[in-house]
Amino acid sequence: MLKEIRADFRAIRERDPAARGFLERLLCYAGFHALVMHRIAHWVHSTLRLRFIARLLSQFARFWTGLEIHPGATIGGGCFIDHGFGVVIGETTVVGKNVTLFQGVTLGGTGEETGKRHPTLEEGVVVGANACVLGNITVGRFSRIGAGSVAVIDVPPESTVVGVPGRIVTHQGTRVHGATLDHGNLPDPIKNALQGLHEEIKLAEAEIHRHYNFLADMRECKLREVSHAERRVSVEELKKKSEEKRANRRSFKAALQQPGISLIAECKRSSPSAGVIVPHYYPEEIARSYERGGARALSVLTDRCHFHGGLEDMITVREATGLPVLRKDFLLNEYHIYQSAAHGADCVLLIVRFLKGSELADLYALVGELGMDALVEVHNEAELEEALKIDPEIVGINNRNLELLTTDLATTDNLRRKIPDGKVVVSESGIRKHDDVKRLLDLGVDAILVGEHLLKQPDREAAARELLGGGSGS
Repeated sequence: MLKEIRADFRAIRERDPAARGFLERLLCYAGFHALVMHRIAHWVHSTLRLRFIARLLSQFARFWTGLEIHPGATIGGGCFIDHGFGVVIGETTVVGKNVTLFQGVTLGGTGEETGKRHPTLEEGVVVGANACVLGNITVGRFSRIGAGSVAVIDVPPESTVVGVPGRIVTHQGTRVHGATLDHGNLPDPIKNALQGLHEEIKLAEAEIHRHYNFLADMRECKLREVSHAERRVSVEELKKKSEEKRANRRSFKAALQQPGISLIAECKRSSPSAGVIVPHYYPEEIARSYERGGARALSVLTDRCHFHGGLEDMITVREATGLPVLRKDFLLNEYHIYQSAAHGADCVLLIVRFLKGSELADLYALVGELGMDALVEVHNEAELEEALKIDPEIVGINNRNLELLTTDLATTDNLRRKIPDGKVVVSESGIRKHDDVKRLLDLGVDAILVGEHLLKQPDREAAARELLGGGSGS
């Protein structure tokens, strides 16, 4: 007990710059007097088991000092109670070494629970003026509770709590070295929140900027891709092979016009947003499982730039199944279209946003000449108006917002109403459950294109069936 009292006395000089001589510290600090009386009362309470006498001593200390400390509380050495009027410390409170408390602090309980019902303050904790620490919680080493705050949850070490209820503001690796009287110099939660929001906005702007550049980067990549490909295989060779493949074309459009809603199931190894989706990628096995699960057509990512695909994946999938296959890629010029036809594609993707000027109309016309179908993809009303100028037979509505990278089936709801009758309408992205499929069917959608959701399932055949409600055409 004497050891703790000496430590308490030293703490006055160490932590209060206003402390003067020995007699002043001995006679003029009510917090120190309360601690001395408490240590005597605690010894009577815990060692002699004279609980009434201990409470009587505690009550006397309360009238003398203005602090109420239950004799059952355990307080480590080096505690400093500065301007301590109104401090209340409950019965089962545990206070570690070198803790600092200011006036009006309450270390209390939160109800009528029994057992340990008051807080534990570990070494070096500082509790600001009029703050409350309530319930059987732990405030970690060298943490600070801001003035007027109310802490009701555990506080990690080396942290700061501010506000009502208390919010934890961590000091990123910065240790709060011992006790300090500078308890007003605490982080401003509103300022921190605004700074955090500012950082989030900067990150979002960077992501949007990166995404806006994505299509420009992709165009450059595709131009390089065509340049390299032309050195190996000329356009004339591709034209010849395209004619040879014409007789074996499978009608993509007819597959989507069957009764009910048709599933176009996608094969891809990875994507820029999701990363690697299928580490061990065997597209032929995935395609067969889709076919067994009720898919009526297949989509294969062949882009190498960002999706790590290839034309060989499309060839493999087409040979493994009897379903028509869409080459899903960022097709840019005539070489790409001849290349697709020469490698057996039944349908190609034409992305309105990716193409400029007359590219869309020119490529769509060439696709028809080569006996393939084209899925013309739009993301918004302006793109739909541009697409309808070429009178496409198949219109794909991509539910992904390319700026925010989010998906919303309301995109299909909005654009479907603006597509003339007689078009085959495909809804793409954000389709994860049978209720989504029923919703799209009610909107008059003919087909859905689903990739990531199915690819992530352990049993893709069963997942396809479940998505369709038990079978193809549901």
